[in-house]
Amino acid sequence: DFDIDIVAVVNDTVGTMMTCGYDDQNCEIGLIVGTGSNACYMEEMRHIDMVEGDEGRMCINMEWGAFGDDGTLNDIRTEFDREIDMGSLNPGKQL
Repeated sequence: DFDIDIVAVVNDTVGTMMTCGYDDQNCEIGLIVGTGSNACYMEEMRHIDMVEGDEGRMCINMEWGAFGDDGTLNDIRTEFDREIDMGSLNPGKQL
């Protein structure tokens, strides 16, 4: 048995940035490149309309893994991109 207090539940990208930030207060970006990819960054609160208050900063998790799933990238995809995509486990997803 362990006596622990859970203070946050974060994904790997945010956890990576927080770990770096623990050692280096200038850390601004968390980046995961592996079986998938994602990024997060620190943003000034005054630029975040969805949250009240202008003081401080907030970590923004991009969750960009599905970027392009809606066809946004179709105009710049090459024949090689399409070939790799069609051979993937999830064609048309996580381009």
